[in-house]
Amino acid sequence: MLQLEEAPGLYAFFSGLPVLSCSLQEIGMDHELVFQVWGHDMKKRLLTGLALLAAAAGWMKSSAVLTKKEVRTVPFFQSDEKKTLLFVADLHSRKLRRQDLPREKADYVLIGGDLAEPGTPMSVVHWNLQMLTKAGPCFFVWGNNDHELAEKLAPLLKQYGLTELNNTAVSMDNGSWFLAGVDDATSYRDNLHQAMRHTEDPVLLLSHNPYIDWESFRSARLVLSGHTHGGQIRIGPFGVEPLPGWYAFDGRLILLSSGYGTTRVPLRLGTRPAVHLIHLCPAEE
Repeated sequence: MLQLEEAPGLYAFFSGLPVLSCSLQEIGMDHELVFQVWGHDMKKRLLTGLALLAAAAGWMKSSAVLTKKEVRTVPFFQSDEKKTLLFVADLHSRKLRRQDLPREKADYVLIGGDLAEPGTPMSVVHWNLQMLTKAGPCFFVWGNNDHELAEKLAPLLKQYGLTELNNTAVSMDNGSWFLAGVDDATSYRDNLHQAMRHTEDPVLLLSHNPYIDWESFRSARLVLSGHTHGGQIRIGPFGVEPLPGWYAFDGRLILLSSGYGTTRVPLRLGTRPAVHLIHLCPAEE
């Protein structure tokens, strides 16, 4: 008589049942009864697994709207005045909530690309632009998803009075600092040298994609980027993209934002959506 422990495949098949080391005949059970017991046990396991998957999906869906409002002060320029920036990236199809934005108006609103994506209702785009322009004067760089909607999006940017930074820079606050922006690097539209050509130290560089050669420009003291979503779904330190947050490099800072919305699936795990309130203050001599 074939013993289960003599057949590894069968042994694994019947794991969890009281028939691990003896034959079915020896314990007085027929084959039909064993398969009934096994089938009932597997049904319970399947239902438990489905319930756990549903609970996990519910948790990840709720995590996608638990917005983190981050506030940081950055020593940046020699001006005696302080400036407040609101930075948000990767809205995609998510509708901005009033409670996620600061009550007081920012000096400048910086939008780090992917304002929308294919399939985003235009009513959501209008709402988000209304909310952002009310929060302060807006500056915008294009993301890879934005370019897929360029024909619809470009007129709206003009309608709402956004300043587009397409590999260009503008002088801010009487020349006390420069704001530069590069077009999307994912679609090879970026030209960092052109964006930085007429700037002077210090420069705040706005880029949808963080994977650009900003380190080559010493005057780029602060870089704000999105695109990666912080991996969107990650387990602890493990994810397909670096952890979102602030990184220091040779006395300069780069922000990898986790973004506000989601892409592909409206789920997050291990990384929360974020909006950033940044206070620029005088740098130490």
